Amino acid sequence: AVFSALEGSQLRYLLLNGMNFTLNDGSLKPLANTLLKAIDFSGNRAICNLPNYAFSNIPTLQELSFRHCECYDFNPMAFVDASLEILDFGYNRLWRMPLFENMHHLQWLKLEFNSIMDLSTDNLRRLRHYPVLQALNMSFNSLYTTPDNFLSHLPNLKVLDLDFNRLDTLGFHPFRSRSLIELHMKGNPVTFSFIYHGDIFREAPNLRKLYLSDFKTPEVMLDYIFANLTNLRVLHIENVQRFTVVTQRLFQGLHKVVELSLAGNNIRTMETNSLSHLTSLRELDLRDNLLRTINSSMIADSVWKKLR
Repeated sequence: AVFSALEGSQLRYLLLNGMNFTLNDGSLKPLANTLLKAIDFSGNRAICNLPNYAFSNIPTLQELSFRHCECYDFNPMAFVDASLEILDFGYNRLWRMPLFENMHHLQWLKLEFNSIMDLSTDNLRRLRHYPVLQALNMSFNSLYTTPDNFLSHLPNLKVLDLDFNRLDTLGFHPFRSRSLIELHMKGNPVTFSFIYHGDIFREAPNLRKLYLSDFKTPEVMLDYIFANLTNLRVLHIENVQRFTVVTQRLFQGLHKVVELSLAGNNIRTMETNSLSHLTSLRELDLRDNLLRTINSSMIADSVWKKLR
């Protein structure tokens, strides 16, 4: 009855948060002749058992949200023939990647704050059903590793958020991609090694934003892992205990970086002209380090003048 009253309406956005909704076969049929673009079912704990083809008859529907529904899984048949561009399953109890076949329009998949523990072969197969996916948020899950050639399954992905998982190892070439422009990896105790990860970020040649914290690596590795990321604009390296010295080699080739955060490390020393490569730098964050002084010998005059 609720949806029957909306038949033929000009409504674009429908918010049904926390209303303890359930859907039955045909519940949404009255919405077929509307201009509806988005429905928000957040906070509906009874919504998890979706009927088959629930959203297939709403041709204008682009976005669905099921945040805070405490669901362990969703019926994949509910989304058959839906033309969705954004799916939000954040803050649930999902333990694996959801599988929705033929999601040819899906561009943004939100899975943050779930319980996904691994990206197994089966999970990777699921990614292939999202051929135009551009943004994937898997932050605050329980991932402990990434598979080899992870992004080869997502050829159009631009933004990947893996913040605050449990990643301590990475597979071979996990971020090799020509489409990736933004990578979030904060809060993961991952270990970068010379043998496996020397070019890990250079394998994403169009990367523009890189956010890292809490990782582990030999300090000498820092001089190699970030060098010559020539398209990078934003770089955060935070809360790395072994990061004590900013060397002259650390940021070589990073001429386009405008924002640099080195907060929360154990930096005691900045070598002369150690930031001179950063000719476009506008914002610099050195909070919570062990530096006693900062003087002009550490930062080139041309950079001093541009800093905010």
